[in-house]
Amino acid sequence: MPDAYRQEVLNVVLAQLLQERGVISAPESIVKADQAQARRMPDVIVHFYGLRLVIEGEIDDQEHAQDQAFGSAFKRVEDGIAHIAVAVVYP
Repeated sequence: MPDAYRQEVLNVVLAQLLQERGVISAPESIVKADQAQARRMPDVIVHFYGLRLVIEGEIDDQEHAQDQAFGSAFKRVEDGIAHIAVAVVYP
């Protein structure tokens, strides 16, 4: 049986790998787009040339993981939390 990892752990490892390459990133951070919005917790936030890039990840062992990751990424841009969003499906 393969080792199972929680999605949050994979998000933190991804953020650490990005930081090792000089990219400023923060995993599982609580943010608000404005005062009227509820708090949100994007998987990984990356500051890239003045833009906020959000990475939303899902694990491929769940049904519709790709659709869920894409939907979450799309919503982050729609809500104004990110300028750019990327959907990632962890194997």
